[in-house]
Amino acid sequence: METSELLIRAKAASRLPTPSRRRSIRERAGATQAELATALGVSKQALERWERGDAKPRGRHAAAYVLLLEQLEAAVDSRPAA
Repeated sequence: METSELLIRAKAASRLPTPSRRRSIRERAGATQAELATALGVSKQALERWERGDAKPRGRHAAAYVLLLEQLEAAVDSRPAA
């Protein structure tokens, strides 16, 4: 594993939102748990556990999850007000 990948994973862990915020971001983006799970290459059950706070994503999944949540939040926040 490369040093850069280790750093990305470590930084992602520190940026992981709280479980309730994870769910809120997903819901505001209009995405289902199944859609996020598929995008991340994990099971829907794993994503459910992450959103409940029963488990934390690890390794590359944590990094990918944080990045996806940040991108979803940015997309939602940049939408014009209705």
